[in-house]
Amino acid sequence: MKLLRVLDGSSFYRLGGHRKITVDVRVIAATNRELEEAIKAGRFRSDLYHRLAQFHLRVPPLRELREDVDALARYFLGQCDGGFTLIAEAVHALRSYSWPGNIRELRNVIGRIIVSAANREIDTADVLPYLGAGSKPAQGLMAVTDLGAMERQMIVKALENTGGDGTLAASQLGISLRTLVRRLQQYNIQTRKSRSSKSLGSLSSEQQQCFRAAVSVLVQIRGDDREITGTGVNLSIGGIGVRELSHPINSDAVLQLTFSLADRDQAIYARGQLAWADSAGRIGVKFVAFDLGSEKQLREYLHQRQEEEGWSVSDPS
Repeated sequence: MKLLRVLDGSSFYRLGGHRKITVDVRVIAATNRELEEAIKAGRFRSDLYHRLAQFHLRVPPLRELREDVDALARYFLGQCDGGFTLIAEAVHALRSYSWPGNIRELRNVIGRIIVSAANREIDTADVLPYLGAGSKPAQGLMAVTDLGAMERQMIVKALENTGGDGTLAASQLGISLRTLVRRLQQYNIQTRKSRSSKSLGSLSSEQQQCFRAAVSVLVQIRGDDREITGTGVNLSIGGIGVRELSHPINSDAVLQLTFSLADRDQAIYARGQLAWADSAGRIGVKFVAFDLGSEKQLREYLHQRQEEEGWSVSDPS
């Protein structure tokens, strides 16, 4: 009632004041409620509504602007300045989601994906865990849970069109050859050229330093005079990403880390410092030193993973 009176041009007293004043303003009001329904239910004044709604601009929700999801997602990725890209299947997954939280939800999802992505090239597997459970895609779009089957079908079709040439198939699909090789392994797709184990190319020493392997290992962290456990998910020679921590970590002190790798007899012992931490309980640790033999063990393991993905790499020793 007081706001309506001011909008109608009446003078008023400032809170605690003794002199009437007037203002000359333009009011821009926004809401995510259906005000006409609220008026019918008696939850909003009709006279105030008509006073505010002289010019009414409706901004559609993101679920009605699916063609904008791609551009917005790439914009949020660009803000992190980390060189992340989205493959076509990941874009389809984002477009298929209903986005009840609109752009804020999209921004938050992209932030979570950046933190946990195993590679700079974001694919469907990176996206799906962060799309809300129980949501329904718009009518006519494939359900998110069916994207795996759709992705496999698209890959098989592309390989058929190119006579089994992985390079051409990857180009048609809009993904890198490395991503295609991972998908062939994931979906157990056999082709004439995939059987020949064609190399993806060579990794330089600098590129090997940046290589990240997706893992799932138990990590023991000693810091702040207590021992904390977590699950290591992204591993490189420079550091490791850890989630599912038993206790939060927020310390500049040197951390003692211990973890074991598949097919390795000896555990890795390293010292590191906290590089980042988020509100979801995930952290990134930068390695600063290794105990005797651990660095060689880690380099050999990463070398093996690089070869398994199809890269030609020099001896890590």
